[in-house]
Amino acid sequence: MPSDNAAPVSALSACLASKCESACGLTCGGFAGYLSMPDAAAGCEGCLEKSACSNERACGSSVECDAFWRCYLACQTPDCQWACARDNDGGAGLFRALYQDFSSSTCATQCGYGSYWACAGHVKWPNAKPGSPSRTWWVYDFQGGSVPNAQVSVCVNGTGPGCPCSAPGSRMLAQGRTDPNGYITLSFQQDLTPTGGGSTACVETQAPGYLTTFTTSAFPAVESVWSISDALVPRQALGIILQTPEAEQTYYSLVNATFDPTVASVLGVGVYDCLGSPAPGVEVYASIGGTPIADASADEVGIAAVFTDSGVTGGTSNSPGGRVVFFDVPFGSVAVTAIVPGVGIVGALPIATLVVGSARWRARRRSASRSRRATSSGCGGGRSGAEATSRPCSRRRRGC
Repeated sequence: MPSDNAAPVSALSACLASKCESACGLTCGGFAGYLSMPDAAAGCEGCLEKSACSNERACGSSVECDAFWRCYLACQTPDCQWACARDNDGGAGLFRALYQDFSSSTCATQCGYGSYWACAGHVKWPNAKPGSPSRTWWVYDFQGGSVPNAQVSVCVNGTGPGCPCSAPGSRMLAQGRTDPNGYITLSFQQDLTPTGGGSTACVETQAPGYLTTFTTSAFPAVESVWSISDALVPRQALGIILQTPEAEQTYYSLVNATFDPTVASVLGVGVYDCLGSPAPGVEVYASIGGTPIADASADEVGIAAVFTDSGVTGGTSNSPGGRVVFFDVPFGSVAVTAIVPGVGIVGALPIATLVVGSARWRARRRSASRSRRATSSGCGGGRSGAEATSRPCSRRRRGC
């Protein structure tokens, strides 16, 4: 986690917001500039002033809230950001109220939620922390809530993911089962690469009646503890998704296809901006050996779409947004490229090896630009309180 050398800056900022709001032009605490790109800051401030002034002022005039957000912005990995929230729960609590206004229908459009790309091309991964970090995941049914008693296995094969964990050469690092609320905490040794990076592990999740899901988290762990519970985004955005065969076939029917896990897999990708927010309107290409899974013409690539997330407070939403799914993905090493309009390529790295029997892949990865983590969803991300807004699917392009 970043050092606390910004404490005097936070104290000064909070003092200005609370004592000199009018003189300094810090309307409602003047926090909008920390949330939006420059071209959206004015519109964001206007919206927050009208609809969320009390929450913005409460955060802007709080030393703890200002310190939390400065800590968060200084991080280059998700576990670092989550540590900022865990170690400053008072400030994070104030910020969450403001984040709700920023990320919801209240001011998401005006503030450019999911479109913060200031870090693109400017991030260098830090060295991974040696040792055995503790990691907490949440496993849930894409159609509903938590999945208890799911078996979660973590393995590697060399310096890459060892999916499936039963594959020749794969080495088991940890294994356990989710609690009644779908959570599981595992500690395991993080292997380091010669350059100090963390090895990419495979997280294999199985439960009776569900398809197996494989997940990769490729960012280097720099904290001794990381937990999905400390994230700002809804837990559905980062949780491990399980899907029943019947539900999978329902999504396949939307592309006039028949689900057969022995022939091909499903690849789900979730796109997040530099603040870790689900990112809409990002072009996502998937390829195997340089051959696109979906046609690479402008009207055929998958487009990550925003979906209404009713689960922010209810906890049962199945689509936080920023997702795209590729069906009938052939087995092999898959590369994903994410392109943001007006920004360019924000990630282009191999993310997974699809193997026979791996019915669903949920590859969660951030590129060197801190802009992409991949997650899984069904075609159109399902329905969550309002109609999903993904592009129509076609059998030819096998993406949605």
